[in-house]
Amino acid sequence: MSKKLAFTKRIVSALVHDGPGKSTEFSDSTTIGLKLEVYPSSRKIWFFRYTFEGRKRAVRIGEYPAIDLDEARSTAYQHRADVDRGINPADEKRARREELTFRQYADDVYIPHAQVHKKSAKDDIAKLHLHIYKVFGDRKLSAVTKQEISTYHGQVKQSHSPAYANRHLALIKRMLGLAVEWGYLTANAAHGIKLFREENCRETFLSKDEAKRLVDAMASDSNPIACAALKIMLLTGVRRQEALSARWVNVDLDAGIWLLPNTKARKPRQVVLSDAAQQVLHHLQASAINSPYVFPGRDPTKPLCDPKKTLRRLLAAAGITKPFRIHDTRHSFASLLIADGTPLYTVQKLLGHAQSSTTERYAHLSQGNLRAGVEAIGQMLG
Repeated sequence: MSKKLAFTKRIVSALVHDGPGKSTEFSDSTTIGLKLEVYPSSRKIWFFRYTFEGRKRAVRIGEYPAIDLDEARSTAYQHRADVDRGINPADEKRARREELTFRQYADDVYIPHAQVHKKSAKDDIAKLHLHIYKVFGDRKLSAVTKQEISTYHGQVKQSHSPAYANRHLALIKRMLGLAVEWGYLTANAAHGIKLFREENCRETFLSKDEAKRLVDAMASDSNPIACAALKIMLLTGVRRQEALSARWVNVDLDAGIWLLPNTKARKPRQVVLSDAAQQVLHHLQASAINSPYVFPGRDPTKPLCDPKKTLRRLLAAAGITKPFRIHDTRHSFASLLIADGTPLYTVQKLLGHAQSSTTERYAHLSQGNLRAGVEAIGQMLG
């Protein structure tokens, strides 16, 4: 027979097996259904006992002291509430046991979906394997809490950067949102967690002189194809993957047009080729090996992989010491146009931005042109 006590932390810690049976059961007089089984070995296990549909039942809560008194009471209250709502706690526990872990959901459900629908699926997979699985991989999907996600978000910010942490939060939020949509969850635990301000987000622009020095350095570099790819990015403002995946079938040098069939906006767009860009492509075409790609790799059936090493050599040869990434060729394209007086609307169209707000990050670079304009009207009317 169960012995009833008003449990306190001190009492629970001191309870011992004191009967002839295999265990002694103690009941908490302040929490309906909460029991503590104490064994001769001093092992103690929490249970919740209840009656459901006329039958007496029990569900295991966990072992003391891993589960302390406060947590055991909280769980017992939840189970009691489930019983009052007509829900069998044992069924709920069985369902949680059968539920997918975060890793299982990601591997079996989310990743196959992303590989079909997301161009950046490889980036998602890398984030999951390098970081996210280590924290949430073995957790049941519904057990991941908002607080845990927020803590993880902060930890990634500390170890990497606000921008990198935000990419991780966006991925987790997207994954859990789809889990809700597909019926694996009833709520998205990441909903409402705010992104960090990306003060560390840097955009490096080359000056006209720096850009000229970088292009001049290409003439003597050992990898002419990678140099040509980088020069085309500077001359057109296209993204790295748009350039590297370019195929001759989409380039019309007679019309000076390059079709991008797959863009970030998921819409094809045409890139207008300047005389300088056409000259680069004419030279490549004249010396091209038998490859469908404008910038082929060592294996001509595949595109150039990544001109990062070539860019590092060129920066050193050009005497450019500031941090400069391949994507900064796109920022430099925009900044050089604006410095030359090109309107923001035109730059928006040349970059393929769907929203003008995306191009407005370069607005501060056009202030000199705006001032020149008002000075001109001032001189006319003053």
